[in-house]
Amino acid sequence: MNIENSEIPLGEPHEARAAFKLRSCGQCDFHGATADNVCPKCDEPTLFDPETVGALGLVMGVLGALLCVFMVAVIVKARESFAQAETYRAASKAAAKIKQQAPADPSILYLLLGLVLMVGVAIMVNGFMDYYYQRRNLKMTIFVILTIKGVFALFGIAMALTGGA
Repeated sequence: MNIENSEIPLGEPHEARAAFKLRSCGQCDFHGATADNVCPKCDEPTLFDPETVGALGLVMGVLGALLCVFMVAVIVKARESFAQAETYRAASKAAAKIKQQAPADPSILYLLLGLVLMVGVAIMVNGFMDYYYQRRNLKMTIFVILTIKGVFALFGIAMALTGGA
């Protein structure tokens, strides 16, 4: 919606026209020009201008990227630890003690770490989309998160049916 073409009475002075700003609601999907700080659709005081939404989206995208980098580092370190435990287990005479300290099948751990990694990807994508479009996109966020949950649920079912092989 263009601010210049908003529904301001023709007799209003330029100051009244300047009070109308393009805003997005943080609770619902309202996006339009209004002079109020309260959303006309959901009556909540959660209206943001495009610059604020873009800045918050950039912060969310950077935090999502940091979460992804951190989770990749944790996954790499966990893989090294499991490989080292497997080496010790094969070389040790007292395998029963070491077997209790490290689980033999790390697939569940990798599944959980991968789930956190995918949530980080969803946060990063949503943040950069908010920054690019300068408006909140709650429907896309919900769609991305539900799609990731569905993929991991299918992967978990497949792992359970095949015995984790």
